[in-house]
Amino acid sequence: MVPLRNKPVACVFIDGENFRYALGDIFSSEEFDKRSYLPRTNWTDFFDCIADRAFNSSRLRTYWYTVNRVVFQPNMENIEEEKLVRLLRKYHKEFWDKRKGDVKGIKKELTEECEKIKNRFESWKRQEDGIATNNEQIEFKKSGLITESY
Repeated sequence: MVPLRNKPVACVFIDGENFRYALGDIFSSEEFDKRSYLPRTNWTDFFDCIADRAFNSSRLRTYWYTVNRVVFQPNMENIEEEKLVRLLRKYHKEFWDKRKGDVKGIKKELTEECEKIKNRFESWKRQEDGIATNNEQIEFKKSGLITESY
C-alpha cells in the first residue's frame, strides 16, 4: 500500500515465532494446517489491514523477525561415543535401557532426526523468501537461534 499523505503511516513489527502459533486462532483449519509453517495468504493485504484497523494508518513496512538458525546439542557429527552414552544414561535413562549397546544405531537415528529438522527449517526459510519476494514492503529479519537438545 502506498501511504496516503493525509493519513499517518505505521511500521508493523512481528515476533515471528509467537505470531506463527497465534495464526492457528486467526485462520480456520481449512485455510491453515498447523503442521505447515505459515498459511498461504495475501500478506500485503493482511498487514495493511492490521495497520489500518489497529492504528488508522497506512502501512509503510513490515519487519517480521524470525529465527536465524537451529543448533543441535550435543553435535552428533563430532561427539565421542563415551560422552553420548553418559548423556543418554543421565538424561534419557529409559531410552538408553531399551537400546543398550546400540550406540552407533542411536547416533545414526539422532543424526537422521537432525537432518529432518534442518530440512524443515530450510523449507521455512524458502517460504519466508517467497513471502518477501511476492508481497510489498515485507522484510524478514533473521535473529537468534533455536537450540534442540537430546
